[in-house]
Amino acid sequence: ADLYSGAALNYWTTWDHLNVTGTQVFTYRAAKMYGNPGVEYLVNSADGSNFVMLWSVTANYPPQAFGFTSQFAFNVGSYGLPPDAA
Repeated sequence: ADLYSGAALNYWTTWDHLNVTGTQVFTYRAAKMYGNPGVEYLVNSADGSNFVMLWSVTANYPPQAFGFTSQFAFNVGSYGLPPDAA
């Protein structure tokens, strides 16, 4: 509603999060949630590695800066991105 009315918007950005290897996190993906756990989960991977990171985001209401925490690094088989399509 604030956007449509031209009122000031509140938002937060997050950056400088690191993977377990010390590399910069590039892209987060939302995990499918069931029920209302009180926290949202994101996952990310890094090209050419062998892990998938799990992150949690805890929103606070009324809005204020949220908690963004690395939860766990799941070891998986080594993987890489597929080649570009022709």
